[in-house]
Amino acid sequence: MVKAVLFDIGEVLVTQEWGSVCGLIAGKCPHTPMGCKGWPNNFLPGTLQKDPLFLQRMSAYETGRITTEEFIEYARGLLARSLGYTGSYEDTLNAHRAIIGTPIISSIKLLMQMVATGRYKVALVSDNNPVHAEECAKRIPDVLQAIPRQNVILSHEVGYNKTGPEIFKIALCRINVEPQDVLMIDNTQRKLDICRKMGIQTYLYGEKHDLVAGLKRFGICC
Repeated sequence: MVKAVLFDIGEVLVTQEWGSVCGLIAGKCPHTPMGCKGWPNNFLPGTLQKDPLFLQRMSAYETGRITTEEFIEYARGLLARSLGYTGSYEDTLNAHRAIIGTPIISSIKLLMQMVATGRYKVALVSDNNPVHAEECAKRIPDVLQAIPRQNVILSHEVGYNKTGPEIFKIALCRINVEPQDVLMIDNTQRKLDICRKMGIQTYLYGEKHDLVAGLKRFGICC
């Protein structure tokens, strides 16, 4: 029986606007880069995020091992070398902020109903960073006020992201519920696979999913 529900934030409670990010970056590139498929809207998520060094730096940023300033300067230099990007530090920081989009109302309504009924413990478990955490706080203040602060588990604060089990172990410890009685809602299968190996129940969320209907098979009704 599900006693606790863990929610991801990006693409579960708040949209991620890659098109906005790519548009801001493209506006600071004097020419369309050669060989960049899907320029500009698909370049960052489709190409740059597959670069091993970029992923290493992103992971270091998400786990608090490098600062926002270090990450933005790294990203700015990488974009300059690969795309001829001419944006300033502030331009790059603004593009970084722009990924955080709009609240996903249906998911937030369900979460708030769970909190209100008291039937389930609710927590957030998110790969995050200081800038995106600040933007999320502006988009979903009611959610963050409704959930105990210790149940808001952000990778840059705890030093682990969802590439391994540690962040989920921290979540289980904080909510004090056995893995088999916990459901994790995320939009990335490889992260859910880690949960499943730990005995945590999982739900893969997509933008066209009816979350209320999907969770009924876990016996969750609000």
